[in-house]
Amino acid sequence: GVEIDEKRIVSSTGALEFEKVPGRLVVIGGGVIGLELGSVWSRLGSVVTVVEFMDRITPEMDGEVSKQFQRILGRQGLKFRLSTKVTG
Repeated sequence: GVEIDEKRIVSSTGALEFEKVPGRLVVIGGGVIGLELGSVWSRLGSVVTVVEFMDRITPEMDGEVSKQFQRILGRQGLKFRLSTKVTG
């Protein structure tokens, strides 16, 4: 596993406590909480990449809703790496 140190590797709570906007941010998992945080940091100027193991974000949602959501976030500047496993 990967140790969450709340400095370089942070939880969703830690991502709310950054003192400045990170230049780059990787969100592991395409669930709604991470996507919301990624969207906020992207709008503040961070380059955000979302890495999701499944072939689409928000896999618990309807496929069409998920697709539209990804388009909207993509227009905001988020980048996506789908069907990608994170190892550490």
